[in-house]
Amino acid sequence: KIVSSLNLTENMRIALECRVKGLSYPEIGRVLSRAQATVYEYFIKMRQRYTAFTDKEMKIAPSKYLKYAYGITQA
Repeated sequence: KIVSSLNLTENMRIALECRVKGLSYPEIGRVLSRAQATVYEYFIKMRQRYTAFTDKEMKIAPSKYLKYAYGITQA
């Protein structure tokens, strides 16, 4: 459900599958015939979409989510 809701491009989907299989960014770049920087940008975009999705699903402010995600209990 989560991955399908992120509306990933084909290259982003392939990059994510490669990363799950343990490939490094340079290796993923070779699979996709893209520069390592492009692969890095794919993961930045995926993180942004994932954060937006979890904020919407959890219906809480992003700052509260980050505190929860990182186990911060004090201000």
